[in-house]
Amino acid sequence: MKFLLTFTLALVLAGTTLGMDDDEAQAHVEMFQLFNECRPIAMLVEYSEEGTSDGLTTEVGAILLNRLRAARIFIPWASWLDYYKNVWDVPHVSLLAGMVADVHVIQIKLRKQVLDEQMNKAGSATTWDRVIYGQSDSASFIKQQASEVIDEFISEYLRVNEKACSERWKDE
Repeated sequence: MKFLLTFTLALVLAGTTLGMDDDEAQAHVEMFQLFNECRPIAMLVEYSEEGTSDGLTTEVGAILLNRLRAARIFIPWASWLDYYKNVWDVPHVSLLAGMVADVHVIQIKLRKQVLDEQMNKAGSATTWDRVIYGQSDSASFIKQQASEVIDEFISEYLRVNEKACSERWKDE
């Protein structure tokens, strides 16, 4: 089912970008991936069952939490009702960071509500995703790589939502 939804979304995006120049098409894709009217997003930390570095995952989770708070785009799960009608509407950043054998993995993805207009159904889907694999057992190196991906996500999110964020924050 996930494959079908992802494949359908790819076809819809490809079809809607036909006839556009490259910059327009890229902007259209970025809006789909990241636009959220600058509403706050929640955070979910996933722990690998096979990994042995739950401490590392917790540390990288703390980095992500602090960066989302600093960017003023974080919402605790307990406060979602202030911004969203139901819990399924809450976009969230999902983090997986850990070590399996000699390989470390860092994955950050944004999941948000999307609408399949053909089926007139809404559902949650991953719209932005970055994964880094490497061979280092240095916690500081892994945290540095995670920081770079976190910064990439926040920079892209704020750039795509710039106008909406300006409106949201002008009264704060």
